[in-house]
Amino acid sequence: MKNPFVTLYNRIKNLERIHKLYLFCVLIESIILIITQLVGVTNYSQKREIVSRQTLIFYSILFALSVAFGFFFAVRIVVSRNMYQYVTFTICALLLTGYAIYEIATLYKNPRIIVLFSVIIVFDVIYLFLLKRMLKSFRFAFFSISGGSHLMKSLYRIWSIIVSQMQLDIMVNVVLLCALAFYSSKESDVYFWINLLVVILDIASIVIGYLGIKREHKNMTKFFLIIVFLQPIYYLLQVILIWTKEKQDTTTPLTIMIFFGIIIRIILIIFGIKAYKNFGKGLKYRLSSEYVSSGWFTTSQSGRVQDGLLDQNTESETDKKADVSTETDDEDDESDKSKSSSSSPSSSIQTSD
Repeated sequence: MKNPFVTLYNRIKNLERIHKLYLFCVLIESIILIITQLVGVTNYSQKREIVSRQTLIFYSILFALSVAFGFFFAVRIVVSRNMYQYVTFTICALLLTGYAIYEIATLYKNPRIIVLFSVIIVFDVIYLFLLKRMLKSFRFAFFSISGGSHLMKSLYRIWSIIVSQMQLDIMVNVVLLCALAFYSSKESDVYFWINLLVVILDIASIVIGYLGIKREHKNMTKFFLIIVFLQPIYYLLQVILIWTKEKQDTTTPLTIMIFFGIIIRIILIIFGIKAYKNFGKGLKYRLSSEYVSSGWFTTSQSGRVQDGLLDQNTESETDKKADVSTETDDEDDESDKSKSSSSSPSSSIQTSD
């Protein structure tokens, strides 16, 4: 069995230059942001006028966790060449900018926050600059799988959006549920364990949903859609519980995170139902390893997609196979006719006797 880390390393090694540049930028930004947040955690020893020390430490850890998730998904983006994942990642980068602005508003005297904001802004500009070239390179991979069929383009577009939203859902909901566990642990350990179980259920449902939709397994997909539908209800109950209690420093940020998680879940429900209705239309084979290895999604040593459609050799071989099968069917029909014609006289002779 191949080592998955070795396989991942080989794929990254064979990427295009633009993809390597993108990964390098994400890596540098992630390292700077995580170090900045860890420094902030160690320096939060004095009381703050606006927010509590414990809250600052907690949100710094959550921010570092989000950045780590972001880097992992950046690797997945360039390996899978999913342009919808890249758009989603760019949106998340802009959301980090909003978080930095929030911290500046609450801790405007802290020089660490100024560094944090400056780094995020610089890399946001870089990501927006790379956006056009990255999407152009990803389109080749998209058409390599979908081909020229309008139906298949629609099916594969739905699949790509689902995958991008699933990865965003894992990042947002794990961070959100950890925040809820931290918030509820101040009152009761029961709420902490409930949120921990919801985290496990969330990850399990995403994995089941991914496999169910990819393999067109109806029962797995139904289970996924049920869990995806129930979790927003759980989040709304959490919002009610948060706002019925005394307002704290975490009330507003938690509410914003909850509604963002609900929006992602609604998108998953919509496209999950669409994917379920499209079962049996050919996407399962397009996503199979047999199809990918047959020449539709081939990459050169530099990692570039060689062709967006089937190459001429593959098409000619397919046509030859089709011709051979047609000739074989014709021969079988002729042999059946000859057998029936030869058997008919014998039957008439037996009848006359």
